[in-house]
Amino acid sequence: MQIQESRMIQRVKCFFAYPANPSSLSEVIENAIVEINNQSSGVVYAYGWKSLGVTGKVIAQEVCTAIDQCDLLIGDMTILSPNVLFEIGYAIARDKRLWLTLDPSFEEAKVNYDRLNLFGGVGYAPYQNRNHLVSLFFREKPFEDLGSTIFANVIQSIGQAQNKEPSLLYLKSRIETEASIDLSRRLAKSKIPLVIDDPQENNSQPLTWYAQNVFGSLAVVAHLLDDDRDRKYLQNAKYSFVCGMAFGFEKPILMLAHAPYEPPVDYKDLLHVHSTAANCFSIASTWLVPIEENFAKDRSKYKERISEIEHTVALRRVSLGEDIAENEQYDLLGYFIPTAAYYEALRTPQSIIYVGRKGTGKTANLYKIADTLSHDTRYHVCIIKPIAYELDGVLDLLRMNISRAEQGFMIESLWKFLIYTELALNIYSELDARPPHYIRTSEENALVEYIEEHQNLIKSEFAVRMERAICDLCLMEPYDSISQQRTRVSEILHSNVLGQLRELLGNVLETKERVCVLIDNLDKPWIRGSDISLLSDFLFGLLSVSRVISEEFQRRGPTWRT
Repeated sequence: MQIQESRMIQRVKCFFAYPANPSSLSEVIENAIVEINNQSSGVVYAYGWKSLGVTGKVIAQEVCTAIDQCDLLIGDMTILSPNVLFEIGYAIARDKRLWLTLDPSFEEAKVNYDRLNLFGGVGYAPYQNRNHLVSLFFREKPFEDLGSTIFANVIQSIGQAQNKEPSLLYLKSRIETEASIDLSRRLAKSKIPLVIDDPQENNSQPLTWYAQNVFGSLAVVAHLLDDDRDRKYLQNAKYSFVCGMAFGFEKPILMLAHAPYEPPVDYKDLLHVHSTAANCFSIASTWLVPIEENFAKDRSKYKERISEIEHTVALRRVSLGEDIAENEQYDLLGYFIPTAAYYEALRTPQSIIYVGRKGTGKTANLYKIADTLSHDTRYHVCIIKPIAYELDGVLDLLRMNISRAEQGFMIESLWKFLIYTELALNIYSELDARPPHYIRTSEENALVEYIEEHQNLIKSEFAVRMERAICDLCLMEPYDSISQQRTRVSEILHSNVLGQLRELLGNVLETKERVCVLIDNLDKPWIRGSDISLLSDFLFGLLSVSRVISEEFQRRGPTWRT
């Protein structure tokens, strides 16, 4: 008996991850498991999830325990089951040898595998029946090179050279639902740096990107769609894989899904299905509290780790950066290469617009310009970053049945309202962050008191201010005269408050030589099918109002360039 147990311990344990349905597929794999054990001569012991005793237990824990105890994970990719992808992600994080299989006779199986675009450099073993699968297994012998793992070949070196500040990896919903919008706002309000995987920005991140960002993350948030809306996009499958990897790295995970959604059994206990946007926001806020509390502590650990890395793996720390600058706001300054466009923006006397495709450096230039100018005490810098869905309402506003001249007045007034209030809030936040011993000037106190007196108008988030203003303008009734129309626009946008606010801002900023307002993300609504003429009017309105604002400040102080 002792001899038999010793032989069993020496066997290579192979865990099969495969879907329960379709039954014809699971039958082939279960028969293959039996055949592998019959032919292995004591070398291999194969088993699947059906052999686990999960009754009355947390399924995710039992499956993950089985993966922890195996030497080789065989994952079937034929139908891209979320359960299987979660298990594959977990196995990769736990440094397990991986062998992928796929039956290409299933309709669109190979097409979907290629579209998933995660394992391009890994490959799979194609089979069509039990005998074929077993033959491939013993021909390729994945059980003989167990050290050839994705973790060892890809992730381990990333981990050793990890020098990025702890961040929160956000796997964003492919569709901008109300819940997605509210969740994005809540995460943006957190002081934890965000790395966002946005399918609308980039739908083809490689395995190495996910491995690096999951490994270096503080936590992971994944927002899944209901199955009907994700049927042909495979986003849920990809996010299941990433969450499995995060679970393997023991990262805190928040998995959210739009209802109706039937959670896969592997992570049923990890996922929250929300029926409303308010429900989604509440779940996320509750989960975020302890993550945010631990962030400061992890940040100090990060700084200590960087100090150690600099003395040991300096060469490995060379970074070429992310293709999306928003994901590296704090890191890109270390490798930014100045260009002619960057220097031109620093010298411009009035305004400049960067135009270019995604990845050409528009946002990178903005962050570098802001950093350069903010180090000069003669300058004040304010960054405005509308989100794509915030700008969608602008098109509804521009479609209103009014004359082109009145449309121009309305857009300029809207921009003036947004810039003045954002600049006021920016200064207010800076003053609020000053140390207790700092004594404010009388001008600063006057501005703070005015902002707090009108906090409903000024202190709300940029998104809220913009949303309210656009909604109110869109509901405005048509008037017979131009003067009536303009008077109503001025009332909606609180021109009387803005006049006083401008004077208070001028008093506080009078010692500054230059006030720089940097605006990003204005290209988000420019997608195929958009009304280019209306969007152009929106941009021209910004250029026009930049001169107006500069002139208004010049009336009672030094010459400022906005």
